[in-house]
Amino acid sequence: MSNFRDVLHVAATVVVAVVAGVLVWDRLIADHEVEEDSPSDRARVRVEVALSVPEPLESAVVAEDSAGRDELLRLNRAALSSLRGKDYTAAVRDFRAALDLEPVNQTLLLNLSRALAQWGDFEMRRGRLQEALIHLEEAVSLHHDDGKNGNMLAYALLRTGRRDHAALVLDSILREYPDSIPALRLAGEVEFLRGELNPAVSYLERAAKLAPGEKSIEDRLTFYRSEQARLATYVRVQSTRFEAMYPAENAEIRPHLEALLLDLEEASNDVNALLGLAPTDRVLVLILPPEEYYASAPNWSNGLYDGRIRIPLSDYSVQSEHLRSTFRHEYTHAALHRVGPAVPTWLHEGLAQYVEGMSVDRARTVLRNQPGSMPSITRLTGDWTRLTDRTEVQGAYAYALSLAGWILEKYGADALVQLVSGLEFGGFEDAFRGSFGVQFDEVEAAHRAALLESR
Repeated sequence: MSNFRDVLHVAATVVVAVVAGVLVWDRLIADHEVEEDSPSDRARVRVEVALSVPEPLESAVVAEDSAGRDELLRLNRAALSSLRGKDYTAAVRDFRAALDLEPVNQTLLLNLSRALAQWGDFEMRRGRLQEALIHLEEAVSLHHDDGKNGNMLAYALLRTGRRDHAALVLDSILREYPDSIPALRLAGEVEFLRGELNPAVSYLERAAKLAPGEKSIEDRLTFYRSEQARLATYVRVQSTRFEAMYPAENAEIRPHLEALLLDLEEASNDVNALLGLAPTDRVLVLILPPEEYYASAPNWSNGLYDGRIRIPLSDYSVQSEHLRSTFRHEYTHAALHRVGPAVPTWLHEGLAQYVEGMSVDRARTVLRNQPGSMPSITRLTGDWTRLTDRTEVQGAYAYALSLAGWILEKYGADALVQLVSGLEFGGFEDAFRGSFGVQFDEVEAAHRAALLESR
């Protein structure tokens, strides 16, 4: 999950930080060594792309008659002033009014497109990705602006998991602007997430030639090449919602491929029914030998989602029942990632554990027996990648599961569907209040009090 630094220069993290799944409390309790660094930090998969949203032009707007010119300039100045005050509604209104007077004026078209791009950027930073998409799509339709509007649109699409749509936008940008470094980097990330490492490497090589010595590009290219070499012999199989890759030398998995894909599809059906979602893009699933998986994953996890689902597998016939739970957990992360960045980590993890089938009662028992392990609300809603203490991690996951269960018990599955839908269009606080009729802080406080009273 990423934050935009400002309107004019954006460090855009394309893929959410890796989310470790299927947390087993017994494993955490049994671990005698606490990692110095967060497992999520070690395994994070991300790409930094500098995206700029240029300012509209203040230069004179050409008009044939002086009266028309004066009005166009007045509207242009008013729009610019509104934009500086972040009053995007007024800015867009005045730019539209100016265009009504002179519809083919290229300066005004450019200015309106940039105002819409800034508005889209603002909505993305608020977690309102669907609103952002509306503004960015119109910005692209009005003016390409050297590909900048399209890059912002592709980024927003990628943030909601719409990789196919993002790829189409980027393909169009690169046909017109083949040297657009942000477009090349975003295109590389799309292909990486699809498991298409050859084109991913090719895009990054082009970007590296255009920006020699750029460390972030070189580092990402090194990672892509390592993945390219590692997955070179992997075999692909597809189902409706998934594309799975497994080592060609793993002959033992072949008789179980149909069952594995069916289990993945059933897991996605369960999750989508609970959350009211119907994503269309396939999710890439890497079926990895355990030694490969745990080389870059915490030893207490049975699955990871980093834009791809990664699963350690040695014997499907033995692991199948347990893996069905893992599939539900990891697909929950994949589905919620498509909703956008407004989904907080505790809701990601709480719902993933709930769908997986972990015991809410057991989570509450853990919390009651160790009340000091309950995270503060600041910790709960903050960045979990910095949690390193074993008891703190255990408490955060247990509390997230208990809270998710509490919300479903009190308000029902329909309210949860409404919340998830609301998160596609707004920030968490507004979506929560609109779905449940109360503030999140009130529900969280009531849940915490109930846990403490029943000790």
